[in-house]
Formats: sequence, structure tokens, C-alpha cells
Amino acid sequence: MCWVCLGFFVTALISETRLTKTSTLKIFEFDIIRVDHPDGTAHGETALLISNKIDHFHLLTYLITNIQAANTSIKINSVIISISSCYFPSSRSFSSAELSNFFQSLSFTHIIDADFNAKFQNWSYSTNTRD
Repeated sequence: MCWVCLGFFVTALISETRLTKTSTLKIFEFDIIRVDHPDGTAHGETALLISNKIDHFHLLTYLITNIQAANTSIKINSVIISISSCYFPSSRSFSSAELSNFFQSLSFTHIIDADFNAKFQNWSYSTNTRD
């Protein structure tokens, strides 16, 4: 989970929520933007929590087999900033073109928190993934 402080108000970006369409998540004075797993089961998923005291507008969720992203947008000093909470399933690879398409769906300025499910030898894994 990643907390982003915007002055006094806060957003939280959560990967692997384990929520399904029948799960409920409510936090007082927060809007919750969720992307549940396409097959309806509790694995993966992502959520973005943003204080309802922050003026924001929801962007379309980005949901393809290998990228799940909950998105919103805020404006600070006339600059539109996209905020995205992403999950990349470990069982699926993604191409640089798919990642580029995702970035193009956001504004030029963005904050992204993501679980890429990457493993690297420098982190004591036997192989590298997500090269």
C-alpha cells in the first residue's frame, strides 16, 4: 500500500485487495475506486482511496488481462495529475506496447503505485522476471 499526502488530505493506493464484486469496502469521508479481478475471484485486484475533501474526477478503469488499474485525476495549480493504483498479475506477461498504451491513458503528469510482481536476482530470487 502506498499513501500519498496532498497537503492535509490523503489518498491510499492498494494492490492485491482480495475483494470481489460481493465485497464491501467503505471508509468514512473517502471515495473508493476499485478494479476487481475480471473472473470475479479474490486474487489480484486494486483500489484507490481518495479523501472526498479533494476535488477529483474518476478516470476510466484500465482493465485488460494483464494490467488492472484504478484511476482518478486531480488538479493542483492548474496541472491535471492522474493517480493510478495498478496490479500486474504474475501469471501474465505484458509487452512494452501494452504498458505504453496504459501510460497514454493517463495525463502527462501522473503518480502510479504498482505491484509488478517482479523478481530479481539482486533481491535473492533465482531468476529475473519482468525484464
